[in-house]
Amino acid sequence: MYELLETSKWKKCGKIMAEPKGLIRITKGGNRTKLNSVDFSETDRDRMTNLSFVLGYFHRYRYLRSRILESDIDRIHEVFHDLKEEQIESIVAMLQVELVVNAVMYCQDLAAIFLAFNKPIKEILKTVSSLHDTGSGSIKEFYEMIPQRDSEYFWKLIKYDKLKIEKEVERHERSCERFRNDMLRLSKFFLRWYELFSAFKHGLNIVALRDAKTAKDVVQIGNQDGSFDMLILHPSWYLEYIEIVDIVLRMFDRVIEPVVWMMLEDVAEVDLKEKRDIQKKLVSREPEDEKRPYRATIEVSFPWKIREEREYRPFY
Repeated sequence: MYELLETSKWKKCGKIMAEPKGLIRITKGGNRTKLNSVDFSETDRDRMTNLSFVLGYFHRYRYLRSRILESDIDRIHEVFHDLKEEQIESIVAMLQVELVVNAVMYCQDLAAIFLAFNKPIKEILKTVSSLHDTGSGSIKEFYEMIPQRDSEYFWKLIKYDKLKIEKEVERHERSCERFRNDMLRLSKFFLRWYELFSAFKHGLNIVALRDAKTAKDVVQIGNQDGSFDMLILHPSWYLEYIEIVDIVLRMFDRVIEPVVWMMLEDVAEVDLKEKRDIQKKLVSREPEDEKRPYRATIEVSFPWKIREEREYRPFY
């Protein structure tokens, strides 16, 4: 919730300009956007609103989350002093499940952005917020179709079709092939552990144990008919997550981030070679009248974006 620092009055009529009581929300009404009692014209509003969402998205969260979970496993004996060893082993087994689930969710985040980037900028928010897990147009379908996609699909997915590539064609073709191979790895991992992820997400429908005789992990997943599936896993079964989160992080850094900067430069008219702090001032263009007795300005900043002064082009 925002803290009210000051209240200003319009000098023409003495009315309070704005006195927010809580979170300020921009909503679409008629042919303009309303911010409390302030009206903004439609010009570039939809694109800036959607781009602001992408710019505020901190994709490294899931990567950092995996590192935090690793630390939790290493420190488990320091946190719990009065538990039996078999209880500690069960907690460790559950943290290992969460490491895999977190990697699946990271893959899901990446797919959501790729699917959204196939739409016009003004539809990014709508696309991301309406995606579903299964069925036509879903994230699961996205990964199911990856093995069947041709080279042209990955060329467009990495946005090479938007660049003027004339000299280094072979270099970009090799880049696209590396990208395709890593997408195949993500697809295989996502589909292998999708049911585990789904059970974890829906009510934590999982019991993780350690078999004392074999030292193998046992994961039980409950079913709707009252039965349960049981996975018997090697102690190092979960370690593939390390490669997966590294791949997803690399894709965000080398593909998604450069594309976002390109969109920002185009939509917000920001010269990336001159500024390090990225801000955009939105000014009402509506003429003053009785319903709109003042004009207003909003300053939008994107604090999570760290960049170098260079030309941004996706390359994997």
